Amino acid sequence: MRTLFAIVGLIVLGALGALGFLYAQENPNSGVASLIAKISGTFGQSDGPSPDATATVKTDKKNVQADDETGPLKFRMPARCKIGRTCLVQHFVDTESGADAKDFKCGTLTTSGNQGTHFRLPGPQEMQKGVPVVAAASGEVIRVRDGLPDVDVTLVGRDALGSSGFGNVVLLKHRDGYLSAYGHLKRGSVVVAKGQAVRAGQKLGEIGLSGATDFPHLHFEIRKDGKVIDPFTGLEAESGCGKTGDPLWNQAALEQLTYFPSAVLRIGFASVELNQAALEYGLLAGDGALSGKSGRLVFHVYAAGLRAGDKARFEIQGPSGDVLTETEETVLEDSPTAIFRTGPPDLGSALKPGSYRGIFTLMRDENGLLKPALTAEASVSVN
Repeated sequence: MRTLFAIVGLIVLGALGALGFLYAQENPNSGVASLIAKISGTFGQSDGPSPDATATVKTDKKNVQADDETGPLKFRMPARCKIGRTCLVQHFVDTESGADAKDFKCGTLTTSGNQGTHFRLPGPQEMQKGVPVVAAASGEVIRVRDGLPDVDVTLVGRDALGSSGFGNVVLLKHRDGYLSAYGHLKRGSVVVAKGQAVRAGQKLGEIGLSGATDFPHLHFEIRKDGKVIDPFTGLEAESGCGKTGDPLWNQAALEQLTYFPSAVLRIGFASVELNQAALEYGLLAGDGALSGKSGRLVFHVYAAGLRAGDKARFEIQGPSGDVLTETEETVLEDSPTAIFRTGPPDLGSALKPGSYRGIFTLMRDENGLLKPALTAEASVSVN
């Protein structure tokens, strides 16, 4: 499957699916909506380390580093992944005290009361391959929980998790009154034990799907003297958006952590309408994988970063380039994510063999003018 997308007017060829995301660069007039509802839950009590937690930990020395003990504490990326390619920041800390949640850029890529930064994977397939979670700074392990299953919370219900909404977790104590938490880790992946000293970059576990979540991600949270700190500003949560502070990230992390106001998480075709779980698990058809016998063709776009007034436009072209369907939907309110589905009417007969192309354009009002915030396309071969 090939995709074509725009980043602030630049047309770039790329690949979606398991390899990355489609996203829009920061725009002063654009915001981002959050992906899922607020994840509740606390650090919780330790249920004990994983069976491997007391074993000797082998570290990749080139990825492990000492902190500068003389300067302000800085944090490195807590996951070994590439932003925009193999992971994406889907939520930031909520900077507002009321119900109107705002991230540090005054966008809506957060949820009310969210206290962490969420590093999202494209889907469960990538989680199964193993994406390391590492200590963002040197410190001591003061709490560990492992053993909770990796399962979509919508399948089991929030009540089934009790007080374990944070899932499998590691909590570190650092110098200068800082704590860092790493939540929703993969079951059986935790490789550290309570009381163990760790260095910056040392593996703690892997990104998972445990706890109150419906997509694989790392919840990374920083506290100082008991108060939640936004690592992108160095300010306390609920300090208000748009304020300039001193970020807690080190320079290498800042160079990776570009703010993307919009994203396409999945895009492609199927012969039936797919729900969120099916999209998360990558059940869209690949090239040559779609049979035309059903006579149905459904174009799916799973998008994040939607704002009230956005126009979602869709076009499907047939093998000869003719337009089979062209539709537009208006986003009525700021939305965490949305799954758009469109397609030509049921043809009642087999689809004509060949290549079908779907084009998605998200239009956004900027100073009274509608401009493309994000454009993406996907194609599929029907046999």
